[in-house]
Amino acid sequence: MDIQYLLSLQDFRNSIQDAWTPLMEGVSLFAVHYLILIPLVLKLCGGKAASTKAEG
Repeated sequence: MDIQYLLSLQDFRNSIQDAWTPLMEGVSLFAVHYLILIPLVLKLCGGKAASTKAEG
């Protein structure tokens, strides 16, 4: 990556004075607490659907 691009991103972040920080912290908190459960739910639902199809 070009260093000028990274510096411009850093300048943008500094110019908005961390206005997006609370939003991004909320997104991260949501991902850690809830999105981690999606594979478990899919496994449980997928397993039940496969067993009912096998029973007929």
